Amino acid sequence: MHSFERSSGQRSLRSINNKLLNVIESGPEGGDHITYVHGLGAAHEYWQPLISSLNLDATHRNITFDLEGHGLSLVDATSTASISSYAADLAAIVTKPSILIAHSMGCLGALSFSIAHPELVTKLILLGPTLNPLAPDIAELCLEQAAVIRAKGLQGSGVADRSANAGTSKKTKDIKSSVVRAIRDLLLSRSGRVC
Repeated sequence: MHSFERSSGQRSLRSINNKLLNVIESGPEGGDHITYVHGLGAAHEYWQPLISSLNLDATHRNITFDLEGHGLSLVDATSTASISSYAADLAAIVTKPSILIAHSMGCLGALSFSIAHPELVTKLILLGPTLNPLAPDIAELCLEQAAVIRAKGLQGSGVADRSANAGTSKKTKDIKSSVVRAIRDLLLSRSGRVC
């Protein structure tokens, strides 16, 4: 089952691998393709500052999307989100040779996709890649944190506040404290679906 409350009327929703994913394309159709893969808990908007500051919409075909369970791409009850499923989703999205830019956990899906489809990756840029597999102590901490989030929610567990504070610079906190509140509110609006 898909949630249409937040995504109703969005032309960017595409049926990919039996689930609805939010995919946005911008820039000239004839431009070189750049596909962006965000990290855990983020969404396609993560890449907008980069696209805007470099004016990439004027020169490149930019493909941003929300991974399953992120942004407007909600998890289907019958689906199991995994690095392999993210790579399979990329295979359905990337249909022409593309520069692939990924961040954090998104790097794992991008790497898997690149290994399986090297003919579709002209350049691979990994920003802050995560370890795979995670070290046992880190994996245990992640599993414990996921259990706390499931039991107490993002607010009760304190994860929303910690993530909003950790994900913003001191300058942003000092100058635009509303950004921290907006990130926290965005996380809380997800009803714990990040895990």
